[in-house]
Amino acid sequence: MVAANAVLMNFLMLVSFAMDGFAYAMEAMVGKAVGAKNRDELLDSLTATTFWSLIISLLITAAFLVGGNAIVELISDIPAVREQAMIYLPWLIAMPLVSMWCFLLDGVFIGATRGREMRNTMFVAMAGFFAIWWSLSSLGNHALWAAMLGFMALRGLTLGTLFVYQWRHQTFLTASHG
Repeated sequence: MVAANAVLMNFLMLVSFAMDGFAYAMEAMVGKAVGAKNRDELLDSLTATTFWSLIISLLITAAFLVGGNAIVELISDIPAVREQAMIYLPWLIAMPLVSMWCFLLDGVFIGATRGREMRNTMFVAMAGFFAIWWSLSSLGNHALWAAMLGFMALRGLTLGTLFVYQWRHQTFLTASHG
């Protein structure tokens, strides 16, 4: 099981590396727009980066769906590890589309230097991770992957909700809250 999870963590790392590129771009563009207090520039950055992030997430999801088995076979040549990894692969197929939002919004909030909001949403997502894991613990390793996917979803949802609230109330471009 540990070896199968290590194989699957490679999928998660691929997603992380791909989405972090968009997050880093978002940090720079949001920082520039927030510094200039330019709402239009911020909206342009959000729109373009979200579009391309979604395209790449869809491509990664498709690659995992179509070629996930082949990727597992490239990483491990041990039949028992391959078999176990295949059981949990669907969790990783869903990961790019679910997690892209938390990566993008991390970039938005880092670029705007909103550390307090990030800390608070991370606490909610972490609590959600443990709640999901604990409540599904009878499902074994599925509970772990469900909790990881839930963590990513909660991270995106909490940051997204906060961003939409601040955007609608026109407070996102105001001074950071540290």
